[in-house]
Amino acid sequence: MKRNLRRIVEDRRQNLGKIQQQRQTFHTELQKIRDKINKHLLDKLENEIQQDIEAAEQKAQSQIERFLSKFSDHEKSLVELQKNIFATKSFATDLQTCLSVVKKQEYDPNSQVVKAK
Repeated sequence: MKRNLRRIVEDRRQNLGKIQQQRQTFHTELQKIRDKINKHLLDKLENEIQQDIEAAEQKAQSQIERFLSKFSDHEKSLVELQKNIFATKSFATDLQTCLSVVKKQEYDPNSQVVKAK
């Protein structure tokens, strides 16, 4: 009977050891799964942020290109107007120049730019 009790005690100690090993195995596996999930979520988040950055860059680039295009158009209009003023000044008085410029100008209310006809 004493031997049976010792076997039972030894068996229970082995059970405790196995339970602790299983807990450690479960903990290790759970940590691996957590790491995989975190990596997946971080990769997904990184991709989303990258896409947001690219979209913001495209938007800013588009706005700047539209601005530069409008600026170029305004610059061309200004150059044309200056040519007209110079041509008129070389043949007319200041009053005639002013009247000629006023007559040749066309006002664009959307862009608030004076364009030569």
